[in-house]
Amino acid sequence: MKQTQTHSKGTFPWLFFGLTYGISWLIWGLVAISGIQANPLLILAGAFAPTIVGIVLTQFDPDKEQRRDFWKRVTDFKRIGIGWYGVIVLLFPAILAVAFVLNNLFGGPSVALDAAMQTLSNPLQLVGLIIMMFFGGPFAEELGWRGYALDRLQARWSALVSSLILGVIWGFWHLPLFFMKGTSQAAMGFGPAFWLFILDAVLLSILFSWVYNNTQRSTLSALLLHWAYNFSMTLIMQMGGTMPLQAAFLKTGVTLVVTIIVVAVWGSQTMTRTSSKVESAPTLS
Repeated sequence: MKQTQTHSKGTFPWLFFGLTYGISWLIWGLVAISGIQANPLLILAGAFAPTIVGIVLTQFDPDKEQRRDFWKRVTDFKRIGIGWYGVIVLLFPAILAVAFVLNNLFGGPSVALDAAMQTLSNPLQLVGLIIMMFFGGPFAEELGWRGYALDRLQARWSALVSSLILGVIWGFWHLPLFFMKGTSQAAMGFGPAFWLFILDAVLLSILFSWVYNNTQRSTLSALLLHWAYNFSMTLIMQMGGTMPLQAAFLKTGVTLVVTIIVVAVWGSQTMTRTSSKVESAPTLS
């Protein structure tokens, strides 16, 4: 057995993106057009499209090793070194902490942390939030975005270019949520906060690829990193509130600086310590 690039790994995943957009936008679009108040179940119905499509397309792959590799990357926690677990846990809280310190220094409105402290001091509420944040984004999406699509993009382009492409697609995939009553995206509107949201998706995509490529293509690392971001943001924003615009700009600015440092230090080709192509899924030769 040897590591090779398969034909499917070298083609742009049009079918994956088409089905993902089609399913999510159909469900979310109908909710938005109906004008009914969005609820978690309706949002989740569309949010699970990336993972469902990724799983289905993988199961239709005739290569048994490809299918095995897909699930191993989801479950194998040993792929993630202890240092990268530290990055996963601390990266976004550190970015938020720096952003809020800068926000205070620049005289911006304070971000109330009372609700966050109340959640942290209530074990049942904390466990509920942890579970909700895992299924509400990471598990619903990451088996598709990173578990399926990223490898296929990196088979053709560098890690940075692949991340930029995936980030733009990922960001605009959320578009129908901005038309749905009751979502945090609708509360942002289509002003500066909208474009910050899209830019954040692109920057997060780069950081996710960085961790993914440095953990032996671990989809689990993407799941955990996505969870860490959502958990941190939801905890700070008091279960669905909106961040003051200045603080949001600063958060994106700090994330941009971190991303530039990552690309400068680890390189744009693979964002790892090696310049060779990122290892693809194993196939029988």
